[in-house]
Amino acid sequence: NRGAPKTTSIRHYNKYLPSIIIEKPDYYIIPQAWGDVIDRLRINGVKMIPITEDQQLDVEAYHITDFNTKDKPYEGHYLHNDVKVEKVVEPIQFYRGDFAIPTDQIRNKFIVETLEPQGVDSYFAWNFFDSMLQQKEWFSDYIFEDEAEDMLTNNPELSEEFEAKKAAEPQFAESHWWMLYWLYQRSEHFENSFNRYPVFRFDGKL
Repeated sequence: NRGAPKTTSIRHYNKYLPSIIIEKPDYYIIPQAWGDVIDRLRINGVKMIPITEDQQLDVEAYHITDFNTKDKPYEGHYLHNDVKVEKVVEPIQFYRGDFAIPTDQIRNKFIVETLEPQGVDSYFAWNFFDSMLQQKEWFSDYIFEDEAEDMLTNNPELSEEFEAKKAAEPQFAESHWWMLYWLYQRSEHFENSFNRYPVFRFDGKL
């Protein structure tokens, strides 16, 4: 009612508590194949250093262990949220033309919030990395069966874990395919890039 103005007090919040705290690395490294993300970083004024020679580096890699996806699109995207990750140090081969992104620059806040996959507005949340969530390599039952049997014979710990899972999950024990797939996931043939977030963290000098 504009004719009867009222004065009242409202709470003013000038800060918020973070749900996740991330310590930034010295560099993020992104392979050149992810051109859409690289273009957006460049458009937003992010300084990137091209890698000049092929090299293998020990980096921190995220493996996406769980996430949820919205049921309806927002701005043309089905946003991911509640992302869970496992961080491991592993050797990754990089190639000339890949990009190292130093975090000691004016766009630091933008870099961290878009390249950390758990960020609310990260490029992962906005579906730019969805292809890494798709398993591309599989197995043929009749070919892999012999190797699966050898794996159980030669690895007592694996065999014990396998039998325990069968005892605990009757549906698993009744499915020939799921039992083979479970073993395939633990074989040398399983693609290690599946669910591995393709932006890596590196501390040190390049």
